[in-house]
Amino acid sequence: MDAKERKINEARYFIDRMKNNYDDLLFLEYNFSAFLSAARSVLQFIYEDIKNIPLKKELYINEVSKNKIIKFFKYKRDTNIHIMPTAIGSRSVTISVGMQYVILGEKTDNNKNWIPPKSESINKITNWEGAEQEIINACEAYIKEICDFVACGKSKGFIVS
Repeated sequence: MDAKERKINEARYFIDRMKNNYDDLLFLEYNFSAFLSAARSVLQFIYEDIKNIPLKKELYINEVSKNKIIKFFKYKRDTNIHIMPTAIGSRSVTISVGMQYVILGEKTDNNKNWIPPKSESINKITNWEGAEQEIINACEAYIKEICDFVACGKSKGFIVS
């Protein structure tokens, strides 16, 4: 297992921790912060491998710049690490990407979205269009984007392993 796969697995671990501590806001914030760092590391490892190879670096930058979810979570992680910790105190986090709103209890396409446990409130994020999405589903969407990005990078040749 290479470093990218290890960090993807680590990010998934923190998603599971968020699910298991869903109603404890402090643990949710801690695990969301750890998730942001682990998931972002995947892209940092890729960049470190290719930063001195101009063509690969250009392909990488082009792919990252086209992906709203990856760009947003990069910003979210950088803010969390360098400016101020992410707070979910209002049980919401602002996300500036367009993602599908999931209503608790409704069936979704392929029934893949995580449905939170019954709780007094649902931990949601709000995208730039004003739509809301449950936080776990947004994190899982980010992991999917990272995995798709790695697959795309391998097919386009800017990721070797």
